[in-house]
Amino acid sequence: QQVKLQLKLDNISIHHQRIENFPPQKFHTIVSRAFTSAKNFFELTRHLGQAHTTWLAMKGQYPKDELLELALLPVDAT
Repeated sequence: QQVKLQLKLDNISIHHQRIENFPPQKFHTIVSRAFTSAKNFFELTRHLGQAHTTWLAMKGQYPKDELLELALLPVDAT
């Protein structure tokens, strides 16, 4: 919310709620902060993405092991 205000970004929306309760819709970018592993983050939000969605997971340190685990996920062709 603070970045949106400081940068005067009127074309983004901030949602603070559990992903399990989030109504289905498609996003261009999905951002997470201190949420879960990269794999779980992607699996839990995959239904909110589309072909060109970018997932951004803010992590404390470079998550090399998590990225390797994420690379093993099957690619959905839809």
